[in-house]
Amino acid sequence: MELLKLFREVEAVVDKNYTILKDDAENLKEDLALEKLEDLEKQLADLDRDSKTLTIGIVGRVKAGKSSLLNALLFEGESILPKAATPMTASLTLLSYDDKISAEVEFYTQKDVKEIKKKHDEYLTKLNDLKEKYIEQFKNDEKELQSGNIEKKAEDMAKKELFEKYIHLQAAYEHYNDMENKGLNQNFSNNEVISADSLEELSKKLLDYVGSQGKYTPYTKSVRIKAPLESLKGVEIVDTPGINDPVVSREARTRELLKNADVVFILSNAGQFLSEEDLDLMDRITMKEGIRELFLVGSQVDLQLHGDEKIKSRGNLFTALENIKKNLADYTRRTIKDLKRNSPEIGDTYNQLIEESKERMFLSSGACYSLYKLFDNKQLWDDNMKIVWKNLTNNYPDFFSEDNKDIALENLKLLSGIVEIVEALEKVKERKQEILKKRSEEIMKAKSQSLRKYIDGLIKAVEERLTKIQSTEIKDLEKNIQELQKKTSNSGVVEHKYDELVEELIDDIKKISRKITMDISKSIYDLQNVGEGYKTEPKNEGRGGLLGFLADFLFGEKKVEENVRILKTGYVEAELVKSVNNQKISTEEKLEEAIKQWKVKLRRELTSTIREVVGDEFIDKDIMIKSITSIEKSEIDFPSLDDITIPSSLRRRGILKNEDEIEDYRSKLTDFLDDLESEFKDNLNEFSKTIKKNLGEKGSKVIKSIFDKYRIEIENLRKDIESKQFMIDKLNNTSKELKNLKKKVLLQEV
Repeated sequence: MELLKLFREVEAVVDKNYTILKDDAENLKEDLALEKLEDLEKQLADLDRDSKTLTIGIVGRVKAGKSSLLNALLFEGESILPKAATPMTASLTLLSYDDKISAEVEFYTQKDVKEIKKKHDEYLTKLNDLKEKYIEQFKNDEKELQSGNIEKKAEDMAKKELFEKYIHLQAAYEHYNDMENKGLNQNFSNNEVISADSLEELSKKLLDYVGSQGKYTPYTKSVRIKAPLESLKGVEIVDTPGINDPVVSREARTRELLKNADVVFILSNAGQFLSEEDLDLMDRITMKEGIRELFLVGSQVDLQLHGDEKIKSRGNLFTALENIKKNLADYTRRTIKDLKRNSPEIGDTYNQLIEESKERMFLSSGACYSLYKLFDNKQLWDDNMKIVWKNLTNNYPDFFSEDNKDIALENLKLLSGIVEIVEALEKVKERKQEILKKRSEEIMKAKSQSLRKYIDGLIKAVEERLTKIQSTEIKDLEKNIQELQKKTSNSGVVEHKYDELVEELIDDIKKISRKITMDISKSIYDLQNVGEGYKTEPKNEGRGGLLGFLADFLFGEKKVEENVRILKTGYVEAELVKSVNNQKISTEEKLEEAIKQWKVKLRRELTSTIREVVGDEFIDKDIMIKSITSIEKSEIDFPSLDDITIPSSLRRRGILKNEDEIEDYRSKLTDFLDDLESEFKDNLNEFSKTIKKNLGEKGSKVIKSIFDKYRIEIENLRKDIESKQFMIDKLNNTSKELKNLKKKVLLQEV
């Protein structure tokens, strides 16, 4: 194949000039997705085979319904594929055709286990650090100390924070613990092949390897299932783990398999459609390897049919489904457009979903498919199926009724979405040769273009180096070295300026803290008399004296009215909730504005300082801009204020008349506001320390990277002085060879 021949010739030139082209060649290959020669040979050989299997990828997070969908599509709804209990137990699963039923289980290597253990230990370190932080906070809170058991409360809060910020570490922690419980001394050096006479038997055997309670589940990396099913003929299905995998080797293999997929189904819960986690998983899909067909599946759609949707559709199932599909399609277009705008590097990967969002959208419900299959066997219904059926019959009685079985079955089948998805798959299979041919053409075109760009990049790198050497005499090179040394020695000036800017930000945060404290103090004053008043109530009063006593006895005590002090606690609570929420919103807005203004000032003043120190003639504007941008994009975790809640003792409703109760309520209100002031202050102080530490570390690395370029340049210039003429000859020859190869590639493209 001509393309491979040209690739070999280019690699021969690179190998011959390895010391010159090594870094540029590796970077260009990574940017252009050019594989190693042997991998490219295998891929192109696959493309030459007429019988190449159509690869279908399934992408979706855990609980999105991937297993239910595949069981419905391939196994008539039988639970052949067990559902994952956690993200870490979700194995990479491959399904393909074979005359016999079997499954090959691949286990984690010792290297993989070490990797999981490393993340497990990192989780424990972070957990202990956070726990200590919360314990220290509680030690300064008299109320918390009196409540007791601060260690458990601190641990619970630390676990909650880790779950929100480091879900992959928590998954690794749980995974390694599961391994320990099953016995870490087990050593799976070889894959295991499982044979079975039926799919049901295979399913039962697989429970040991991928079931939630399986004795080998923690060690299972992937499973390849083969079965003599008509639906698997000519296709291979890749069911991916529902997480951006903490296990690097499995994540790399998942991406490799998806890279070669011809069709990809993206499953997303219809109630949380295309969530941030879904978009993270979709990062596995790239277009560097040619075209592919993309489809979206909104799963668990039965849960979206009730409430407002039922009202809007007036109980018409078809209208409700059409509304849901339209809303999800519109949301898809907006989300993908935003994704492209914010991440231009994804290119045209998801254009299909923007242009044909409704046509490439399917709605599905695994529960409804189970109801459809087991309609006459209600004794086999689980609790979820019973709830789904009850909701459907209550909200859509014209479409779901035991009295009209045929209509109910037809609509359950409609909700399952299986017919539409099967039709889409069949159309894809029918177009298999067309898709593969087009994919083959696109890949060949893409590889040829990548090879040409690779050569162009190499020529550019060579000629840039050649121009630099030719245009600079040794004396000039030495002068440049001296200038660069002077510039790099002034890196401390930039560091000092950066530290000043960070301190200014910290001062702004402290000012915000003082302002919030003053606002809370004002709230304490404003709430002192809120809800208080007096109410006139009747009272019996004796007349006094002997005659009065006789009159009281004969006619009863006389009726009088008195003013009684009251406190409307509901009104106080409403004002308190309003005040607390206002403080939360105000704090977040002030912090966001302070960070925003600081980033503007950072770019302006740090750029100015770097230009003054380095000089425009030496400055690398791309590195400078990227470095400052990396600081601006640093993740800043704002202090969590959502945990601040009003205690139940202040949430009582009604009117207090007893003086002791009123004073007790007022006392608790004052204590809460005092605690609130302290909590806001502590949160902002901790935020100041964290942001100062994080920005300080980030700044040091970034500033070092800016000046590292000049240090490397100095070393390169010294090497140029030592071998100037030799390099000129070598580079000229290399440039000539690469240009000749480029001509061959251009001829080959024509």
